[in-house]
Amino acid sequence: YQRRVRGVKAVNPKPEGKINEALSLTCEVTGVEVTADDVKWVQFAPEVDVSKPKRIYEISDDGLTLTIKSMNEKRVGNYKCVVTKDDKSSEGVFEVTLPIVHEDLIEPVKDSVQFIEGKDLVLEVRKVGGVITDLYWECNGVRMENKIVNKKTSNKLVLKGATADMAGSCTCFVKGIGSQDSAEITVEAQANEVTIAPVKKKMTCKIGKKKCNPRCTVTKTAGTVSAKSVKICKLLDNGKLNGCKTAKKTKGRFGKSLGKVTDKTTGNYVCVHTEDGVETVGPPTHVTAN
Repeated sequence: YQRRVRGVKAVNPKPEGKINEALSLTCEVTGVEVTADDVKWVQFAPEVDVSKPKRIYEISDDGLTLTIKSMNEKRVGNYKCVVTKDDKSSEGVFEVTLPIVHEDLIEPVKDSVQFIEGKDLVLEVRKVGGVITDLYWECNGVRMENKIVNKKTSNKLVLKGATADMAGSCTCFVKGIGSQDSAEITVEAQANEVTIAPVKKKMTCKIGKKKCNPRCTVTKTAGTVSAKSVKICKLLDNGKLNGCKTAKKTKGRFGKSLGKVTDKTTGNYVCVHTEDGVETVGPPTHVTAN
């Protein structure tokens, strides 16, 4: 346990420096005689002894003034002079800052971006000037820890398999040397719509033959359509689906043979697309038999 040295205080404990200019921190000691050997200067946290690097700092002959020779963002932080005399110790604490000014550091490549649910959402800003020392993204107030692609002239936020709740806005925040900037991008969700169209609205099949194959085209706003996701079903008069069979994809069209044609074959047949629990039923093809 060390007793405190009385009368140690920081003169101007919250100084604001200027970029590339010197800044002096002075401790005042009253009630006791001290020499430079009794004073130690520390930057914290983490704690670093700054008494020795002469190219960055300069200590006065009495040890009570620390001069930062040239202010930059690395010099921002907390400093203290620790005075130890006759097994007594005390300190003066300084909070060194730089004025924060707005500077045009980035701009959005697009002010508004649409994405398709389940697909990747890519947001990009362009670096337009200055030195960027820190960069992060927030979407709808939540800091994003997803993949950030940083390049010399741009920065991208890539959100894999974006969901509908990503709609809203995302902002890229940056800091420079004594400056800051941000760029906001409006984000709009777009459903991955499925479009189904019958190749023929009406078709006539011969009784006893097996050549009866209602077909359709199925497309999505994004991505390809798997044959496993499409079925051919008979649409009953009550609106229910019956006898569904997985379609076969041939030359971009989906179809399925109805087997040997009988009088019971007649009726309406539809293509049904199912993905992620969402079912889309297309317009019918009316099949008659003779």
